[in-house]
Amino acid sequence: MPRPTECQLATDILLDAFITQLITESNDHLDAQMASLIESDLGTESDSESECEMDEWDESLPPLSNVFLQAVLGLYSSHYLNECITIPKTGQLLWILLNVYKEKHKAIFQSYLRLWPQKFDALLDKIHDDPVFHNNLENNQLLVVFQLTITLFQFGHYGNAASVQKVGLWAGVGVGTVDLCMWRVMMALCSEHFHHITMAWPNEAIKEWAKEWVEAHSCYEWRDGWCMVDGTLVPLFCRPGFFRNTWFDQKSNYLLNVQVSLFFYLFIYFLSTNMFFCSSSQPLTCTSLTMVWACQGANMTQQLGRRHASPQEHHRLLDAGEWVWADTAYPIQKWCQSPYKK
Repeated sequence: MPRPTECQLATDILLDAFITQLITESNDHLDAQMASLIESDLGTESDSESECEMDEWDESLPPLSNVFLQAVLGLYSSHYLNECITIPKTGQLLWILLNVYKEKHKAIFQSYLRLWPQKFDALLDKIHDDPVFHNNLENNQLLVVFQLTITLFQFGHYGNAASVQKVGLWAGVGVGTVDLCMWRVMMALCSEHFHHITMAWPNEAIKEWAKEWVEAHSCYEWRDGWCMVDGTLVPLFCRPGFFRNTWFDQKSNYLLNVQVSLFFYLFIYFLSTNMFFCSSSQPLTCTSLTMVWACQGANMTQQLGRRHASPQEHHRLLDAGEWVWADTAYPIQKWCQSPYKK
């Protein structure tokens, strides 16, 4: 649970005091009405001067419940108890990275964003026209190049250096802007349009070229194994907030399992999952790659929009006699070969 702020704590206290005082005032009002009815029935007369003084005193000051209510409204209108202090920031570091390091010190640029300049430009070109970066509001967004840089900078750092405050101070923007930049970039990267323009199943000409390369570097019998599949584990910085146990592997780490199919360093399929537990909620005894292969259809059929494809549907993408190279973590099948399996 997130820790409540000082404003939330003060608001809760004032609301409790307002409700308690309102109940007390209502009870006092009912008691006064009951006393007035009793006096009228008995025919007694009260001191008129004291009643006038009491009425004048009640009208001169507002009820205490009204004071509490006005204080609550004041907290809701300001949202802050303490004075807002402007923190000096500058965008010079961001400018130097994109205009100096990118052109003259590419290794430094790569150390900041974990991408070489040419790959950064290619990624920027793919997401630049995504609708998430364009709106009809009066306040324009940051340039897409800045939003991508801020996001990659945060993804490329670990621990305290990846906090939104540290990233915002480095880039010269607010904390909320860092969250918005990361959200927009991730929305663009997860869109169907981005997947279709960046990962496409190779046509026959490209497949034949890949087969010729395999034949030239091995033998004719192996030419139909023109693509490969493999996986890797991405460690997470902290325990996820949702479904936290499903990210926990047999080595007591919180990890993201990513599986890709590629040829000549080109991704033609990818799958990420947190499936480290079987349906019986018992820790895996087999490797997580085998689990993903069996349960999520690691046969590249989810590419081309087949989201619910099963491993038996490999014939949709692989022609007769073609197979996929894999390592010992995958089972041996007619269309999946592991050359080093014992």
